[in-house]
Amino acid sequence: MLRTTFKTSPPSRNGFTLVELAIVMIIIGLLIGGILKGQELVESARVTATVSQVKGIEAAIATFQDKYNALPGDIINPGLRIPGCAGVALCDVSGNGNGILNAAIVAPPAGEGLQFFVHLALADLITGVNPASPAGVGMWGTAVPASPISGGWWIGSTSGVAADFTCLAGPVIPRAGTYLLSALLEATGQGSLTASQAYRLDAKLDDGVPGSGDVRAAQCDPACGTAAAYAESNQAGGRCNLYIRIH
Repeated sequence: MLRTTFKTSPPSRNGFTLVELAIVMIIIGLLIGGILKGQELVESARVTATVSQVKGIEAAIATFQDKYNALPGDIINPGLRIPGCAGVALCDVSGNGNGILNAAIVAPPAGEGLQFFVHLALADLITGVNPASPAGVGMWGTAVPASPISGGWWIGSTSGVAADFTCLAGPVIPRAGTYLLSALLEATGQGSLTASQAYRLDAKLDDGVPGSGDVRAAQCDPACGTAAAYAESNQAGGRCNLYIRIH
């Protein structure tokens, strides 16, 4: 009588073991952590670069005044005094020499504020501006510089009246002076910063409080925060603008 012998194969393995799943989860966690850390490093670099840019503009103003005894934009006869300025539409416009810019900061740069950055650029004190831009305000990199963090800058002076500050945080009006205003688009008041970005810039340049000091929040969007604190947990963009006193 013949015997038939059947060989049984070991059961096939379908799926992953717990150890394998654990390894996969660890790898995914490391990848996510690396991405998040990388994003944080990029954000920190943008904040640092923006702070350096603001301080650079402050230093450029001081150097310009030391050389020309005038505020950029406000200088009389710039075509005769600033190299390369003669005949350039956004440069060869005489200011009134009264020591302030004749435009407020509630609108895109106008008047002496429109020549401000061009005068600094042709005096070889800042970069990121194209002096040969046609008259009028174009996008960032033309008459006004872009910001490393988002959007770019408007410029204007104020005697310290509420009308010069749109959506200002807090009841106390900032002191008179020349201010940079962070902006997303040159023709709108839309915010350029998240609340977290606004706080980090304010903390590095001033006191970190939206409603006090020489850096103030323009809180057209309530999600930017209150006069006492920025809503840092809100990561949505376009919530805040900043008024930064530079002169």
